[in-house]
Amino acid sequence: MTYEIILIIVFCVGLSLQSRAVFSSDGQGLLGFLGHDLDKIGRTLCFVGLLGMSVLLLGVEVFLVFFTLIACVICYTYRFFFPKQLKKTLAMDGFLSDVLSFCQEYATFLLVVFLIRNFCVQHYRVPTGSLEPTVRPGDFLLVNQFSYGWHLPMPLINTKFLDYGKPQRGDVALFRNPKDPYRIIYVKRVVGLPGDHVVYKNKQLSINGQPIKQEYVGLEQEFGSGNYEWLSKRTEFLPGKTHDIYVRSGLFNSSGDMSINLIVPEGSYYMMGDNRDLSFDSRFFGPVEEKYLLGKVMIVLFSWDGWMPDWSRMGVSL
Repeated sequence: MTYEIILIIVFCVGLSLQSRAVFSSDGQGLLGFLGHDLDKIGRTLCFVGLLGMSVLLLGVEVFLVFFTLIACVICYTYRFFFPKQLKKTLAMDGFLSDVLSFCQEYATFLLVVFLIRNFCVQHYRVPTGSLEPTVRPGDFLLVNQFSYGWHLPMPLINTKFLDYGKPQRGDVALFRNPKDPYRIIYVKRVVGLPGDHVVYKNKQLSINGQPIKQEYVGLEQEFGSGNYEWLSKRTEFLPGKTHDIYVRSGLFNSSGDMSINLIVPEGSYYMMGDNRDLSFDSRFFGPVEEKYLLGKVMIVLFSWDGWMPDWSRMGVSL
């Protein structure tokens, strides 16, 4: 709610500046030090306030789709169909001229970023320790958008239009939360494929009746939780991918019984975090349909969970 209040205040201040409620016509009022460009400053503040509220209401993914689309439509409509009107409007001082100026300057850049991000590669910053010890909070991950086919770049549609490539057991995958696909994106490990019988009980994962072998490594503290709790680090020999996991010593955590026993539906995948007792994953929101998959995580670009980037994790393969 704090961000909403700040953005509303910014918008209201912008309106006040435009109405010159605190600025006299001769530039000697309360905000006279800002000069005579108060209308432009006010429009900018209103613009920032409206965009910020749109991001909070729609979510980043949906906002970027519509913002890029609207900017490109305005830019190229005026550029190709109304060039004379465009030149005349840009010479004026007003809200429309500001919008047109912004679109003319940034629409092409937004379009290129949009196409690369939705069809080629994108980065993702890890906010939590659900994939520790493999992935740390603050890691910036490079995601291959080609891995699981091409999807329409529209969070509202979530439709694959070019089908090639399937998730493999052990992949670290980026996907939309099935319960809130417009706003929330997660990164977890694929442990269950379509048709698999997945059982997780007493810290032991079993797939199709076969317990997945684990080897005890030792005790280790979580990197980014702030709890300084000692966890059991184990190596799990998941078919296709050997990796490390964290588990607590007890059978339960604050979320209750973590046991599961199910058949993964066709066209869906079962996702789990490597930090088994501190991961909000398919044990809570169920198997993830293929249409929600965004891509396969390839490497760690770098890590930033403080004041300075940690380049030591640069290039770590996942």
